[in-house]
Amino acid sequence: MLLKKGKRILKITLITLGALLSIIILVALFWLGPTIKLITQTIGPKALGTPLNIESLSINPRKGLIHLSGFTLANPGSFGQSNAVSLVSLDIAVDMASLFSQTVLVHQVQINSPHFIFEQSSATDNIAEYIRSIEDFIGYDPAAPPDPKAEKKKQKKREKKEKKRKKREQKPPKIVMVQSLEINDAQFLLAHTHNPKLDIVLGLGQLSFSMTNGVVQLKNIQVENPGSLASTELLKVDEIRVDLDPATIHHPPLSIVDVQIVNPHCFVEWAHDANTISEFLQISDLTRTRVQDWPLPKKDPAEEPVTEIPETAAETDLAAPPPEIHNIGITNFQFHLVNSVDTHLSIRVMLDNLTIGLSEGAVEFGRFSVSNPGRLATPDLFSLDGIDIRFDPATIHSNTLSISDIQVLRPYMFLESNPETDTVNELMKIADTITQTMPTNRAAKAGTAVPIDDPPVESTPNTPAAAPVALHNMLISDIQVKLLDTTTTNAPADPRMLAGIHSISIRLVDGKLQVNEITVPNPGGFFETNLFHLANIDIAIDPESIFSDQIVIQEIFVDSPIINLEQTETTGNVAELQKSLMAFTPPGEERSSVGPDETPETGATNAPAPLAAQPVILESLCVTNLAVHAILQPPFDPASTNEPSGGGMIGSLERSVLNPMTHIQGDDTNNVAAAENDEITLLGFDLLTVKALEGTVDISNLRIGNPPNFSNEHLVKIEQFHLTLEPDSMTTDTLLIKEILIQKPRVAYERKIMTDNIKMFEETIQGAVHRRGETMDKVPEEEAIETEEGQKLIIEHLLVQDGIVKAKISALPTAPIPLPAIEMTDIGKEAGGASLGDASSKIFDSFYDAIIGVVANTTGLAGDALKGAGALTADTLSGLGGLIGLDGEKKAEEPKEAKPKKRKNLFRNRTHK
Repeated sequence: MLLKKGKRILKITLITLGALLSIIILVALFWLGPTIKLITQTIGPKALGTPLNIESLSINPRKGLIHLSGFTLANPGSFGQSNAVSLVSLDIAVDMASLFSQTVLVHQVQINSPHFIFEQSSATDNIAEYIRSIEDFIGYDPAAPPDPKAEKKKQKKREKKEKKRKKREQKPPKIVMVQSLEINDAQFLLAHTHNPKLDIVLGLGQLSFSMTNGVVQLKNIQVENPGSLASTELLKVDEIRVDLDPATIHHPPLSIVDVQIVNPHCFVEWAHDANTISEFLQISDLTRTRVQDWPLPKKDPAEEPVTEIPETAAETDLAAPPPEIHNIGITNFQFHLVNSVDTHLSIRVMLDNLTIGLSEGAVEFGRFSVSNPGRLATPDLFSLDGIDIRFDPATIHSNTLSISDIQVLRPYMFLESNPETDTVNELMKIADTITQTMPTNRAAKAGTAVPIDDPPVESTPNTPAAAPVALHNMLISDIQVKLLDTTTTNAPADPRMLAGIHSISIRLVDGKLQVNEITVPNPGGFFETNLFHLANIDIAIDPESIFSDQIVIQEIFVDSPIINLEQTETTGNVAELQKSLMAFTPPGEERSSVGPDETPETGATNAPAPLAAQPVILESLCVTNLAVHAILQPPFDPASTNEPSGGGMIGSLERSVLNPMTHIQGDDTNNVAAAENDEITLLGFDLLTVKALEGTVDISNLRIGNPPNFSNEHLVKIEQFHLTLEPDSMTTDTLLIKEILIQKPRVAYERKIMTDNIKMFEETIQGAVHRRGETMDKVPEEEAIETEEGQKLIIEHLLVQDGIVKAKISALPTAPIPLPAIEMTDIGKEAGGASLGDASSKIFDSFYDAIIGVVANTTGLAGDALKGAGALTADTLSGLGGLIGLDGEKKAEEPKEAKPKKRKNLFRNRTHK
């Protein structure tokens, strides 16, 4: 009986359990989603304090499907935006059988229109309100004293978590493989209730990701500008595609095979009272302040679990290795600097393509350009056709990146001047607009103390530093500065080359820099093709000093500089170049009354640093085969003007006169020099050697050309010129020259009826100076540039020895006449230093008097007559005993000095150490 009764109870129990299990299964299969929906919609609003709604939620555990649609979480009532979170739909498909395996397989995750809003007001934000509501719901009081029982429970929970963590470390972690992840129309709005102009939106059209094939795609990325700016977008990118090696997704380092970025466009705007940078800084400050004020429970550092690290483990073993990126490509990059104050001041930076092959060690830039402001006709301000870089991939993460080769092709700079404005003026306007609206020091603005920098650490000059880059070869080809001047009536259609360089070669590892073929073409309307041309410049630098406190330039070698000067009745080629360049010179700032070596605070004078302590030291400068050619107008007649004719030839050549950057204005006409204006070699030498640290200057075979229509090619030839000075005086107000030695000067003195070649040379130069003075009178007062008083000099000793004068009076030459030694001491010493013009004039007068003296003694003519006090008559010439030979017959006229053949440049293939 009892047995039957027990069987019956067991039967009823089993039937009941089966029914309950069936009910649970049915609930799980058919009512799990609605049940969770009901619980969420019941508890969620109470916990968060705002309405929470779910249109539908279905969960199918058998098939591993989850579907959610119409999810919304309302903002707290004090905020303007309706919903803080909204979601159109969410679909997840999981392989249920894989939940019990090592790899969990997720077939699909699709999220449509997830929108998030972080809204803040002047007092609080929606996230802080949610946190406070949850704390009230669970009864959390941050000010309440800790409950010992609760602390014990927390401690037990921490111990359990630590045990579970150790067990997980012993077991291999589960791997989640997502075959397809797709997010469509994602948006994040950073809103401000009381200032909607600070709202910004981050949008993403689509994100797709597959772990099985390792492809990540982002489409239509957008970041909007704040509402206070006219530009709608700050950043937009059409597509970013990333190809990963799927095998490395769960096994670091992650291998990124390729990254492609298509059409990235950035817009930075400057408005009247705001700009993109200042607005984002303001938004950043407000957001950071709000996040820091979130009412989150502060963790006690003592409660944090301490993870014991084995002593044998290295720090590098604990850190995850960085991802390996093999290739990066960027197509059609554009950066727009938008000026809403003046739309004509907007500019654009464009890069056609950029390819970076990190595994191969290659970087290739396509065409790069910077547009000109809108008031200029020339499309580009700067452009280059391409850059090709090759480097050693193994050195990317090392202290010194090894670059084997850099090739830069055709970098062009474009300058334009038109009747309305010019390039520099427009760029200055852009810079002024930017600086006027840039935010000031935010720490000082907030009233916080600005930290004072530590005093600089004294370093020993020339201390070698670790080189950040080892550059083996760099070549920049076809460098040009182009000019478009539309201020004249007959404006050219295209920009002409203002200056050009054939190539620049740089080798930092060897300390070598070479510049090949510098050319400055002549302005239009002049005879010569080039105003300036230079074969090459070789610079040798101590490689160890390049990244140190003191750069040591061992030698600068300048080969064959040629200068062609042309002067017409109204202007000259240098003056025309000046006018072209002065159009781009920004207005000068007001000079301070404080001296250059005087500190404003104390008025104390600081002594200049010695030459050997300068940040850059030049040990040697060599210049070979210099030639200055001149095509000048005939000398002007001083009697026809109010200008005095005095002053020596050298005395007239003040630095303010020959400075090619001195402001000048005049006629826009450039007439070709008249046929009767012969070209002369105004100045030339074979070799100039300057050793700055030793204070020596040496010139070999120095030549000064004869004026046109005289028989000899050269007026003066000096075999050797040597100058010794005090090196440290080069950085002071007074240059101390210890000695000037001029050896074996050869002077070709020629006398015509009314003048001689020396006076003719002086007056020709004076004519050019006089015409320049007339044009300077036309310069408006507001544009006139004051010339500074140059460095003074003291010459302790000057010696001219072993000189010879070859004199020619009319058509009758003399035999070579020895020139007595000329010696002068302490020039400018009594006055504490003489100007360059005064010292040069004094030396020239002594030199000229010595020449006239020996010629007068030889010919029997009066010195005043030779100096030009009166014309030579036929009777005077007939009594020149010095021109008649012992046989009583007139000596034959000395033939013209033959022009020397162009010498082979012995220094062209010179190797510099």
